[in-house]
Amino acid sequence: VEEFILMVKAITGVELVYATAQTIPDAWIKFYVSPLKLTACGQAANTNGALSFDGRGIYWANMSAAHASNVYNNGVRFYILGNNSVAVNPYQRTNGYAVRCIKDKPLASAEISLP
Repeated sequence: VEEFILMVKAITGVELVYATAQTIPDAWIKFYVSPLKLTACGQAANTNGALSFDGRGIYWANMSAAHASNVYNNGVRFYILGNNSVAVNPYQRTNGYAVRCIKDKPLASAEISLP
């Protein structure tokens, strides 16, 4: 959660509050031109697996937000909705969202081996 919040602040200058959508004008442009190149990646519905690409970019965090009393809010997601709303919030893991692996430290060229 904290990494997503820090990422949004670094890219947009806006500090998010967990589980609260924040209006950020031109959000898509800011996230696409950033070094991360985050894009609208769509989703797969948890009810029937149907794919939709409706202008959302939703990415899973690598942590759980599970609460004993609520089995549905068991994942953490970062989403860009349309071109002006961004949030980090809990959501059910049965939805098919994208995962973007980001390494904190770039690989040195000597660590890369090709077949």
